[in-house]
Amino acid sequence: VQQSGGWEGYNLVIHELAHKLDMLNGDANGLPPLHRSMRIGDWAGAMQGAYDALNDALDADPDAQTPIDPYAAENPAEFFAVTSEYFFSAPDLLQEAFPEVYAQLAAFYRQDPLARLERLQQEHPQYVEPR
Repeated sequence: VQQSGGWEGYNLVIHELAHKLDMLNGDANGLPPLHRSMRIGDWAGAMQGAYDALNDALDADPDAQTPIDPYAAENPAEFFAVTSEYFFSAPDLLQEAFPEVYAQLAAFYRQDPLARLERLQQEHPQYVEPR
């Protein structure tokens, strides 16, 4: 927990809370109870497509440099938890790697952390990291 809280995509608290949200409708499976305005097909398409792409990259090269933590490829529940970490603590990386996942998480969590980060980067140059 003490290592969490930066902008690098790692946050144990968010990860574990995502699992709790996922379990609100039974076992953790990567499909938490969605808001009425959300469509399961849109969620499943975005999440499964990105999950498959991550697994394909790791199947081709188990040591591949993946855009998000390869632990997300363990199963759909971990994919949801890891992408939730990135959504809040590295939204720019998640948006760049998996824009459809970012959009689904923005609808689910009803917020846009990327907009917050971009505002911080404009107002406080120390939040801008060289690429």
